[in-house]
Amino acid sequence: MKHAIFTSLLVALSVMQTACGTKTERLENKVGKPVYAILTSSPQITMTQIMSSVVSTHQAPILSEATPSKLTEQQVKELRHLILNDEHYVFDMTKRCVFVPQLAYHFSTHQNVAIYVSLPCEKIKIVNGNVSVFIDYDPMSKRFKLFNQSLIKNNPQPQSQQEKTND
Repeated sequence: MKHAIFTSLLVALSVMQTACGTKTERLENKVGKPVYAILTSSPQITMTQIMSSVVSTHQAPILSEATPSKLTEQQVKELRHLILNDEHYVFDMTKRCVFVPQLAYHFSTHQNVAIYVSLPCEKIKIVNGNVSVFIDYDPMSKRFKLFNQSLIKNNPQPQSQQEKTND
């Protein structure tokens, strides 16, 4: 039974890929089939802004998240169009920059997958449990930045750790 459902899901994904004209073989290989399936079919996706503050140079940044904002059907469609396309990534190269995320997308199904976005690095980190993958998104940086900015306008900004202690 599980095999039949999995096969049906793969056929549906293949049809969707062909219909959308996107090629995602490299992305699927990089993140793995189970994670890829969640990215393509999660019924609910939320976006959260992340505020980071460095208390001292000897400590890791402190991260705090705002209240998650559920994406609309149109936003989900646009996000998937952006993230599920091999041409939007650079797979063969890794940038040297400190990855500090400003946004997180959470894909909820029977397993949770998160995509953390570092806007200055133009990289994403896809996390599933203890497994994480970094990918450079330079080719789609302008479109992804505009998309993220449009979501940020409608989502409250988290307070930094310093602002919380000053209250």
